[in-house]
Amino acid sequence: MLKFKDLVFTNKPLGGVGAHVVFENGMTVSVQASKMAYCSPREDRYHENDYESFEIAVWDEVGNWRTREFIGNPKHGDDVAGWQSREQINEVLRKVQKFWELTPVPEDLEKEILARKTLDIRIEPTK
Repeated sequence: MLKFKDLVFTNKPLGGVGAHVVFENGMTVSVQASKMAYCSPREDRYHENDYESFEIAVWDEVGNWRTREFIGNPKHGDDVAGWQSREQINEVLRKVQKFWELTPVPEDLEKEILARKTLDIRIEPTK
């Protein structure tokens, strides 16, 4: 399982450091730190060890932002999450790597679903 310590950070052209990884399930995790990122310190430094916290973002293979789902706060109002500790990033990395792991459908439920001739889909209005 990939962890923060395994990320490969590079110096960014506009300053600071960043790493991103694309997983086999199509999810991408980006970890950034610079004077323009939500991190601590909010400065352009040259190594990830120079930072206490980082900005993180997650998106899927078609570019949909998924950060909120993985930081444990679905009401978070931004596509990135700032001031994330190494431990918090490890938790996001763990969740992203587990995403799309399939849980087998019980055999009796699978038979019931396959026996249906129609699929009942209901769309609820958003509030």
